[in-house]
Amino acid sequence: MKVVLLSPPGLAPFTPPLSIMALSSYLRQEGLEVATIDASIEFLHFQLFPERLRDKIQEAKGFLASVGPACSYPQKEEISKVSGGIEEDFAVVQEVWREEGFAVTKDNFERATAAVNNVLLFTSLANLPTIYTLNCLYSREGMLENAGENPFLAYYQKKLIPQIAAFQPDLIGLSYNYESQLYPGLALTAEIRSALKVPMVCGGSFFSLLCDAVQDGSGTGCAGNKQEEGLRRLLQPFGIYGEGEEPLLALCRCLEKKEQPGGLPRLLYYDRKGEVLKINRQAKTMEPAKLPLLDLKGLPVGKKYLTPLVFAPLMSSRGCYWNKCAFCALAETIGSKWRPLPPERIIRNIRLYREDYGIDFIVFADEAMAPATLRFLAERILQEGINIRFGTMMRFEKGLPDSIGLAAQAGCRFLSLGFESGCRRIVSAMRKGYSRETAQLTLDKCAENGIAVELHVMFGFPSETREEAQETIAFLERNHDKIAVISANPWVLAKGSHIDRHLEQYGIVAKEGRVVADEPSTYGIKEGIGYEEALALVNSLYGHPLIGKKILRRQGVHGFSEEYFYMKRHFAEVQHA
Repeated sequence: MKVVLLSPPGLAPFTPPLSIMALSSYLRQEGLEVATIDASIEFLHFQLFPERLRDKIQEAKGFLASVGPACSYPQKEEISKVSGGIEEDFAVVQEVWREEGFAVTKDNFERATAAVNNVLLFTSLANLPTIYTLNCLYSREGMLENAGENPFLAYYQKKLIPQIAAFQPDLIGLSYNYESQLYPGLALTAEIRSALKVPMVCGGSFFSLLCDAVQDGSGTGCAGNKQEEGLRRLLQPFGIYGEGEEPLLALCRCLEKKEQPGGLPRLLYYDRKGEVLKINRQAKTMEPAKLPLLDLKGLPVGKKYLTPLVFAPLMSSRGCYWNKCAFCALAETIGSKWRPLPPERIIRNIRLYREDYGIDFIVFADEAMAPATLRFLAERILQEGINIRFGTMMRFEKGLPDSIGLAAQAGCRFLSLGFESGCRRIVSAMRKGYSRETAQLTLDKCAENGIAVELHVMFGFPSETREEAQETIAFLERNHDKIAVISANPWVLAKGSHIDRHLEQYGIVAKEGRVVADEPSTYGIKEGIGYEEALALVNSLYGHPLIGKKILRRQGVHGFSEEYFYMKRHFAEVQHA
């Protein structure tokens, strides 16, 4: 059995995607032959080929010459800013582009990433209204019908489809982990269908959120639901909900034996006979002992990723050990309890990454790493003399500050922490379970030990007042020198969250008809600042004199991911030293 697993375009260019790494490693462990393709980074390298990029720049210049200054188009102001220096940016891209990847160093990192971002933004003029940059993809459904709106089409047809065909797979899997991958993935699905007669299966965390949105509790989709219609387009003919390793293997075994897979746990498919979308939810959570060491076979680490540091993701656990936050629905979506991986296996995987793949920095993608795990890893890394740097997501816990110094000695350089609010009442209503004193002490310890901090904050939580939101901003201002990155977002109702199950308790009311999770236009709150005001507050922070430049611009055309902020800080510290 031969399987291609790929991640559609739409991801940041600094690290390979964990989803296809985990799935491919598991299938290889079970004896299947797997090709792993990060189509996001491969597309970027294809698009920046100097001759092709020159043609795209000329096409974009032709567009500007034909429409005139009075014409309005998406991101006009931002594109105008970069247009004057586009030749200089093109020259920088030519300097760093290589057949095998990118020649990015600590000295040219900032200039190279800025130049790449600028040329991508400028050449988006050739595919309007689609806008594509390093951490941003604005696209619409029209891209599926209009080739002129699809910047990925040439890559799909000239390189990716032939690459897939040469492997001669029996099954092709697409992993959707972010909404930005949706339309590029649908366009890719259409190209694969027209060129190859191979069944496809899709999955991933964003795909699972789509599944949540259409279910009515009966194991089927909701008839007439627009979201269901969109979900059905992804199924060619299969999908997998939640954790994918065991269901994907079971699907492969069924296809090998030419058996009907309709009854497999976590499987999605469209029952044409009954004209209904089937969603099989029943499934046991996977035992950690069955998980393999993650490998990076087939992924261009150390080559095509746009970084002089070689990044790779890893996990020390599945699920969230706290799992109480009122606003969160991740555990519901994934459908799994917290399961720590065997500690010795994590150490073995760290050594594998370092010794076989030359990984410099491991991003632990846990929902929240337990403080005991952080201490264990730090102790073992120091004992074994492993030269590695790492970062992870953690909760504010009383025992965490005591482990910060040891973790820093072992190579911890980045912690992502869910602060959410500087108001004690709101923190309690969120069921976060920490004190502001613990949060402050943790930040102080991180600053003392050279650990960069990403702080997550939220505005507009039900009943939050303007004064309470200002408490959060005041905390950020007081600690601006101890925070590297701030992820600020307005609160949005998540399907399956504690709040979603207790709407009346939190004062959530329907505006018209019924409350639809993830769609703020369908609901309001009885007390508090509401979504629109919360969004305006977040946007106002971009111009804040102390913290504005630290706000993570997830949707902006000049935005970058957390890894960029870490590298920028790291290289500045190296140069200063």
